Amino acid sequence: MRVGFYGAGAMAHEIADASAAHGHETVAALDVRRPAMPLEAVFVQTAAELIAAQPDVVVHSPPRDGDLIGQISELLTGGCNVVSIAGAFHLGSSDPGGGDTLGRIAKEHGVSVIGTGVNPGFVLDLAPIFVSGACVRVDRIEARRVVDLRGYGESVSEMYGIGLSQLEFSEAVAGGRITLHRELVQSAHLIADATGIELGPIEEQKLPVLDGGTVAGFRHICRAGDALELELHGLMRLDAVAATTISIKGDPGLEVVMSGGFSERPERIVAARVVNLFDWLVDSPPGLRSITELPTALHNARTA
Repeated sequence: MRVGFYGAGAMAHEIADASAAHGHETVAALDVRRPAMPLEAVFVQTAAELIAAQPDVVVHSPPRDGDLIGQISELLTGGCNVVSIAGAFHLGSSDPGGGDTLGRIAKEHGVSVIGTGVNPGFVLDLAPIFVSGACVRVDRIEARRVVDLRGYGESVSEMYGIGLSQLEFSEAVAGGRITLHRELVQSAHLIADATGIELGPIEEQKLPVLDGGTVAGFRHICRAGDALELELHGLMRLDAVAATTISIKGDPGLEVVMSGGFSERPERIVAARVVNLFDWLVDSPPGLRSITELPTALHNARTA
């Protein structure tokens, strides 16, 4: 399959490596900065050049402060299927107009678009949805993820406020310049849509984790009444157990702990979630797709 990249930072390089391991060919990479090798070898300067390379699928992974809908719309109009890890997740809950726009354009041009990753797209939404299917009754879902941030690039560190003072972090959160994981609220809505639990008023807490007076991580908590609580705890130095814990209160009560690569190699999990759905996305009906549509056995595993 021919693969293009819109955004060529650290995560794009990780995904490109996984894509090559699956036998796909990288044909173009667009970034505001000239990317490092091997993506430098296929560097392009405009979206038009990216589209002209005729990729079967484009991985959309630019910094999250750009025009998400505009960027993806241009790719869809150019006839590209798109996998985004930069905010095009459960758009109906946060930007229904934008979601409708992407769905319409994708259908008009016979292509598909989906948002995925490790979070959102797996540990704090898809996994709790799947586990809740083992309950006769679900009263409350709690999911907490502790993750090592060191595998991500500079733009992600800036997005999380790494290196700021506590005051600078608090002011940036209050001013909307630091949003942390804005998709956490989308994950809450996706869980509610899939399981039928009723969400109460949604409240968010965005707290810095300090090391020597500067921000070295964060805690982002999303509460939706009594039914749901999600927390993402990101650290540049792991001083907590690196794991994702899903707790469901109901009949029966359940607890699932996911560790290993889920917390220590999250960038590799993101790459797997992206690359493993290439075939499914290209073959799916045109439009804006949801991770809840994905088959349970979503893999293109390669063995030695």
